[in-house]
Amino acid sequence: MAFGQFGLIVFHFSLAIYNVRIAINWLLESISVLGAIRRIRE
Repeated sequence: MAFGQFGLIVFHFSLAIYNVRIAINWLLESISVLGAIRRIRE
């Protein structure tokens, strides 16, 4: 039982890390896109 709960915690933890990495990648991409748009407008 304890091992099952530990596995579940590890699963959720890795899922959270995966989601955070996707969010960071999306944020960096949107920032670079905004920078490119700003350069085009100038």
